[in-house]
Amino acid sequence: MVARDAGRYKEARWLRMRDAVLRRDGFLCQECRRRGAGTPADTVHHIDPDAAGEFLSPLNMIALCAACHNKMHARATDALTETGKRWLRRKQFGKIKNIF
Repeated sequence: MVARDAGRYKEARWLRMRDAVLRRDGFLCQECRRRGAGTPADTVHHIDPDAAGEFLSPLNMIALCAACHNKMHARATDALTETGKRWLRRKQFGKIKNIF
């Protein structure tokens, strides 16, 4: 999470979208699920953190467990890791489910 966006994560519309994404993904971590595990998700990750106008787009979000969320971007630089880039490619090829 980028510090300039910290206030957004308390807004009602973010909390509603977060809940909708968790429900869409069955409350399961999508990275663990991709590997065949059924780990409960407790975080919603923005696949492309720099996507202009996509803060509330379900096509830019996936449910993750805390461990997998930590693997998506380097905490020191906030840059996407290879795992994060793989999800970005999946998004670009239309492999993320929409809610609506």
